[in-house]
Amino acid sequence: EPEPKNFEVLKKNISINNIENVILENLAVSNQKGVTKLFISENHGAHSIFNQTTHKTTGKTIDIKTIRLDDYFEKKSIGKISFVKIDVEGVEYEVLKGMNDILEKNESIKLLIEFIPEQLLDFGTEPRRLLEFLKEKKFSIYFFDYNDSHLKKLNDIKQMIRENGIGVNIFCKRE
Repeated sequence: EPEPKNFEVLKKNISINNIENVILENLAVSNQKGVTKLFISENHGAHSIFNQTTHKTTGKTIDIKTIRLDDYFEKKSIGKISFVKIDVEGVEYEVLKGMNDILEKNESIKLLIEFIPEQLLDFGTEPRRLLEFLKEKKFSIYFFDYNDSHLKKLNDIKQMIRENGIGVNIFCKRE
């Protein structure tokens, strides 16, 4: 969690619930290590490393540190990773690019990714490119079909963009 106030709430939540198997980091995940601006949203869960049009910002920014997941887990000497949840307000593709080694080394890894085309486009990512990247990495992609109340396998990327323009969480696994 990169935003300091949210990070403090997270720390308190972990402490109150006596959770011991969590490593907290006051960082943002991206495809490069460095420092960037975090645009502070009026919605405390929607801060982003770019000025979104989908969430109203306060006009304030703070400097935050960014990391690549490949670098982070290599430094921690953690090799086996089975599940990653990515919800980064439109920068999901950048996070995926920054964890390429993890995806290559962990054949059975599963991903849950927030997929909101409008946010991706806001950042400058063509939503189709994120889905193509996952297909190139041999993932099957599933999304929750709210009409049928079940997971539906994505067979056609064009269908996903057309039917789910508002956004969904996608579940990705290799079969």
